Amino acid sequence: MENNPNAISLSGERLALTLKVYEDKADRITKQMKNLDSRMKKLAVQKMNLGKELEELKSLINQVLEKEPGTGEFSVNEPLENAAQKEEGNAVFEPFRGVSYGLIADSFGMDVSGYNESFRWDEKIEFVLRNAPKALKRGDITRILRAIDNKLKSKDDNDFFRTLAPYLSKMTGTDIIQAADGSYGNYYLHPSWIENGEIKPEFKDKCPENIRII
Repeated sequence: MENNPNAISLSGERLALTLKVYEDKADRITKQMKNLDSRMKKLAVQKMNLGKELEELKSLINQVLEKEPGTGEFSVNEPLENAAQKEEGNAVFEPFRGVSYGLIADSFGMDVSGYNESFRWDEKIEFVLRNAPKALKRGDITRILRAIDNKLKSKDDNDFFRTLAPYLSKMTGTDIIQAADGSYGNYYLHPSWIENGEIKPEFKDKCPENIRII
């Protein structure tokens, strides 16, 4: 049987056309890969910059937490007594950034019988939380300790916060339960206040209404 030249030619054209389609598709994929490589490089730079920004923000957050600023709108020139009166009855006292309140002390009416100034720091914190008349934030703890411990009456807030921070962090989860209600700063609760992940009924009136364990 003789070969048909026209059939061979047609087959060759089809092959060339198919090859051209594949080559064009390969070119498009190559260009897409190059674009992706370029985008990945840009994204890597963005990721690196965001990482640096995140670390800076974490550092700033830690600095703020050390100072434990509150949200009260107190004037810099406002007398201390007036500022303190504004906080009277509120659940939390927090020093306001840029404003010096002096060495404020307040036991909040807590029963301090059994307290010993020779307690270790973790024992001091545990005693305060166990006998707390209300849910306490870090600023409240310093205020109470300054009121009930003569050795701590002259300890300023920044020094207090730096001293307390590592103990609060270490004790959290075992000797301390943290909680929040959406306001600035966490609450520190004694484990005896908690049962099955919830605040016991007898302690709920000592906590903000929308507080939750974290």
